[in-house]
Amino acid sequence: MLMKKNCLYEEKKSGMHNYFKEVKEILDQLEGINFSILQELDVLMILNSLPIHYNIFVKTFTNKIVLPTLEELELQLLNEKM
Repeated sequence: MLMKKNCLYEEKKSGMHNYFKEVKEILDQLEGINFSILQELDVLMILNSLPIHYNIFVKTFTNKIVLPTLEELELQLLNEKM
């Protein structure tokens, strides 16, 4: 799963919006086979799959006591200027 998410991430080709769409489709497929992942783990996997130029962004979120929801993370990344 994590390798699949890492392989999916190609910001230059598909953009952040498409990346989140693909990740959500994978999560929906997993739920379809009764395999659920805690939302916090989803967020951490996405943060860890981002390229190195997102390091400051990633550290900002991973240092928080409460992680953002998947939707909040998507909005933040879509608004991030890289």
